[in-house]
Amino acid sequence: MPTPRLPVSLLIGPSLLFATSQVPAQQPPAPSDFSGLWRIDDQASDNLVQVTARLRMELKREQAPIVAPANASSSGATSQAGNRGGRRGGGMGGGGMGGGHMGGGGMGGGHDRGGRRASASSGDASGSDGLLKPPPMLDNDAVLVVQQDAKTVQARLENGEQLAMRLDGGHQQTLNGNAVARRQAGGGDLQFSLQFNDGNRIDETWSRAADGRTLQVTERWQPGFLQHPVVFRRVYQRVD
Repeated sequence: MPTPRLPVSLLIGPSLLFATSQVPAQQPPAPSDFSGLWRIDDQASDNLVQVTARLRMELKREQAPIVAPANASSSGATSQAGNRGGRRGGGMGGGGMGGGHMGGGGMGGGHDRGGRRASASSGDASGSDGLLKPPPMLDNDAVLVVQQDAKTVQARLENGEQLAMRLDGGHQQTLNGNAVARRQAGGGDLQFSLQFNDGNRIDETWSRAADGRTLQVTERWQPGFLQHPVVFRRVYQRVD
């Protein structure tokens, strides 16, 4: 009696599953080596004043009121005029001029409340400068001392703080525990995000020039109160 043969698919399936389970998780490719001492190029870099101005401009843009279509405004005005006419007619019929006077008073009160609301809104926009805080590293990044190996990158700032991240894409507490750094795939560039404990976020891309002597850092700073980030650039020259 011949021995029954199992379908080929049943034989290949378990082997393929085992082989797939043995494949290690893919890691981002190693970036360029950014090790060295880097000093800011003030002429080529955005400064604190420029970054703050961009924050203010973006905040005003996001707070700008939405203008209603012209037909909506005219229909609204027509409706309000009809309501006022109805109230005046009711006042004359029910109690003479006294009722009409009360209707006018009500309208005056509504206008006053609307005026106060407009003033408060304007005050909020003009008083928002306290929110326009630049990235916390901007005051201490004029000199970067960068050390890099196969697993990590560390950059020491002027105030002694360490910006550190893992190159395998894992999360790491950094900047004295005030943020979490995570590297993103970026080829030869070093791309990473910093999520701060207060809800603010910054995404950075480090790129080296072909001669290896110039480092450009593109930063996308998004405070928690903004819907869109503000982009600025810092440029460094290698001095060692």
